Amino acid sequence: MKNIDRLRRAVVPPSVQTRYALTRDDVLINRVNSLSHIGKATLVPSLQEPTIFESNMMRVRCGPHLLPEFLNTVLCSNIARKHWLARAKPAVNQASINQRDVCELPIPIPPAEEQNEIIRILSVVEKQIDSLDHARAGQDQLKRSLLHDLLTGRVRVGEATKMDAS
Repeated sequence: MKNIDRLRRAVVPPSVQTRYALTRDDVLINRVNSLSHIGKATLVPSLQEPTIFESNMMRVRCGPHLLPEFLNTVLCSNIARKHWLARAKPAVNQASINQRDVCELPIPIPPAEEQNEIIRILSVVEKQIDSLDHARAGQDQLKRSLLHDLLTGRVRVGEATKMDAS
């Protein structure tokens, strides 16, 4: 979550706080929601105050051989998405997955060095994708602007051709 200040606060008994407490590097999975959001996962960042998760989520804590960032990457993959959709139990305006569905997702566990390298490579690729998306948005805006100028007559086709030649 990018803006943690938007989280709602509630007073809960200590037993609830202990049982549902979140810590850095926990992985949360959306277990109840619309089909488009079922199974979405996120990595919990460093928290400044006691924080719990709510009942539509599942918390996963990794053991020593599985890096949380790697698990989150696997959970957000197309393979996991297909897994969630195949197992989602429909209800009125929402669907759900359960702990068994999560446990049945095959998760490769390469050595930690390989997990780190996969995470690093994917981070570089995601930055490149973001950069290309930003460039495409700029090109789309330029296209809309040029089309507007041409369609409103602000710039005539002959004038545009002369500008291209210079």
